[in-house]
Amino acid sequence: MIINSKDISGIPVFTKLGIPLGKCSSLDIDADTGRLESIRIKSGVLTEEHVVAWNSIIEMSPEKIIVADGIIPAAASVLARI
Repeated sequence: MIINSKDISGIPVFTKLGIPLGKCSSLDIDADTGRLESIRIKSGVLTEEHVVAWNSIIEMSPEKIIVADGIIPAAASVLARI
């Protein structure tokens, strides 16, 4: 599946356990290789923009992005309260 970069901005991001982290704000692409390196997430349980490495992304679709649990400390603290 091909997703246009314009459509990525604003897609909701969740952990594998379903904890909402916010929305994808942008992508980081390695200019030398053309490879997607990471996504950036804003809002939700996060107070600042966070970078999620490509190898931590489990699923990406036009509806949502699923990332590994525990990759962002704010999400880990939310999980600890559950």
